[in-house]
Parts: sequence; structure tokens; C-alpha cells
Amino acid sequence: MPSQKRPSFQFYPGDWLKDPALRRVSAAARGALIDILCLAFESERRGVLATNGRPWTIGELANICHVKRKTIVELLENLVLHTASRTGVMFSARMVRDERLRRRRVRFGRSGGQAKGKQDPKQKGTPSSSSSSSPSGISSLSTKKKGVSVFPSALNTNEFKRTWLEWEQHRQEIRHELKASTIKAQLTKLEKLGHDKAIEVIRHSIEQGWTGLFEPRGSNQAGTDQCDATRRRNNLQALNCRREDLAHALLVLAEEREKPDPNRNLVARSDAHVADLQERITSLEKELE
Repeated sequence: MPSQKRPSFQFYPGDWLKDPALRRVSAAARGALIDILCLAFESERRGVLATNGRPWTIGELANICHVKRKTIVELLENLVLHTASRTGVMFSARMVRDERLRRRRVRFGRSGGQAKGKQDPKQKGTPSSSSSSSPSGISSLSTKKKGVSVFPSALNTNEFKRTWLEWEQHRQEIRHELKASTIKAQLTKLEKLGHDKAIEVIRHSIEQGWTGLFEPRGSNQAGTDQCDATRRRNNLQALNCRREDLAHALLVLAEEREKPDPNRNLVARSDAHVADLQERITSLEKELE
């Protein structure tokens, strides 16, 4: 249990209703997420799903929440729930950030990390849900406001943009908002690291509460192999779940088409769903090659 017992955690209805990533998952996944957030809040390290330093597995979390494994995988695939690349531990990025900011305020006062009496006059009050938009709100990236209209080609993916937005939110929360020159320098540095490594560095720096971007200490081939093994294991689990979904979707589609008067709208939606599943399966299979 956390050393400082608190009876509740902040919940942002606006973010819950507007987050595109959360809206993409099923109602079952959103329901499971409420249980997961409560479990993460009560964990030894608030926001992190681990016991005595041992990460929970997808199967364990599914059993505790009384849902199927594919429901947890769905949350991970859509980046609603995150996994640390080095350790494989699942965590709530928002809850981890909120807890880090809370501890910093307790330590330094409500100025958010600055000495008492020296609060930045530009900052009024504490950040609300409106100042930290959903992780998928790519259109709100400050890079567009600060002259960085295009990401480097190697980093121009939705996954990286979501991670970069989390980095911007983190910098705002610790009162070190990114400047245009800093954005350009950091993107140049991250481009040299490559897409996957860049995302790992950003998430590690957020987890540590840093103002700069730094690779994990002791990053070596062994760590890379462990990261690859964890990613491969998660991809295999996701692939199996998608194949099960595809088999079910094909069965539903076949049954509907065999009816004397099939529902055209249902057939069209089923066709689109099957095509989407086939595309996801192909993508996962390529990653596993």
C-alpha cells in the first residue's frame, strides 16, 4: 500500500469523454479501466501495477478485473494503458504524472516545485483537465504553435506524436514549458535514436521526472534484448486476440449472408470490421518477422 494513504484520486470527465484513444476501445475495456485505475491507485507505487516490485501479467490483471485477456490487450494496443519497455510493468501515465506532481508540491509548496513566494506570475492556480488534454489530442501539439510544423520523417507517426504530447504535458506540469529552440533540438536528438528508442527515452524521462531527455542508465544489449522480448511477447498476445476476433467476425458475416434477406448495413459494417482486423493482423505479423 502507498506510504501516504489518500482516499481518492482526481478524475477528469472532459478527458474521459473526449480522448480519441479511449473512445476507440470497447465499452468492456472502458469499464475494466475503472477497476484498473482503482487498483493502480492502491498499488505500492501509485499508478504502477506491481506487487513487491514484480509486475502484474496481463493474465493476472484480466482475472482480477474479471475480463478476458483481449480486453487488457485492447487497452495496451490503443495506448490507454502503458507498458514500461525495460521492465514490462503496466502503468497509468496520467496517474504517475499526477502523483509525481503532488509529491513535488508537498515538498516545495503549492508553487509546483518552486520555492514558496517565487511562483511564476504567469502561472495562476493549479493545472486542470483543460491544461492537459488527452494523449491522443495530436492537433493540440505546441510544435504547431512554435514554428515546428513537421516532425522528422522517422518520427512522423501517431504513436510518437502521442508520446511527444505526453512529454509536453509533463514539462508544463513541472513548470518548464518547452520553447521552440528546445523542441527543435530535442526532435533532432530523438531522430538520431530512431523511432522506438525515441519513444522509450521520452517515457523513461517522464517516469523519472526529468526536464531533459536521457537514455536509461546502463542501457546495453542485454536491456535491448529484454525490451525486444517483452515487445514480442505482447505482440504475440495481441496477434492471438486479433485472430480470435477475426474468426468470430467472419462467422457473423457468413451467417448474415446466408439469410434469405440479409441486413445490408450489418454486412457492410462486418466487411469493414474484417478488413480492419486483417490489416492489424498483417501489421503484427510483420513486426514479429
